[in-house]
Amino acid sequence: MFLKTGELKKNMKSALKSGGLYVGNMNGRYLVHASTWGLSTEILYASNKFKAALMELIGDIPEPGEYYKYSQQDGEVVQDSQTDYPDIYYLWKEAKDYATYVPLNYCVWPHTFIVLQIHSDLSYKVADKGMTADVISSKELDTKVESMPGRPNYNSGILYWKNDTTIYWVHTTELGEKARDVIFPTMEKLDFFQTDWRLREDNEPDQEADFEEELPY
Repeated sequence: MFLKTGELKKNMKSALKSGGLYVGNMNGRYLVHASTWGLSTEILYASNKFKAALMELIGDIPEPGEYYKYSQQDGEVVQDSQTDYPDIYYLWKEAKDYATYVPLNYCVWPHTFIVLQIHSDLSYKVADKGMTADVISSKELDTKVESMPGRPNYNSGILYWKNDTTIYWVHTTELGEKARDVIFPTMEKLDFFQTDWRLREDNEPDQEADFEEELPY
């Protein structure tokens, strides 16, 4: 998996204490998600470290076909059976747009957000750093069967990272008034999909993108 288990465990633990952590064993994949992030990974390639972290938080991992919401009440983990689970592969395929990273962080105390630019309209979106840059990593990658994902797909406020075994998604966050009306409008002429994304003079022609990216389906 291209996710740091330690950071992922922090987010799973936080979900247990707040809106709930959803865990399923569906169609040969583990489905683990909260309200603003989640992952779907092939059971065959799920690491022992990941499974151990999950079991430490919720006890036994659901059996095939089982899907539960777990929450913490009075210090105990409570389990509620669920039936309506998201089809993440379908949602990823519906995300026809994609994003690229912008080399700056957006800080609103006490949170830090990464900034991304959307290909279709060059608009800017932000996502919690603790659910994105802090979690996505090659350190636990099984290089025999998988590689790091490329740029995330994007649709309806959700970013999707996908590689050979795992889909990871994160909801973007609503921009504050100053960021929406002041900061990002000053960057509207920048195109971070260009290798050379510097601002150009009015009489200087725009360069075409260095490559044309195609979706893998």
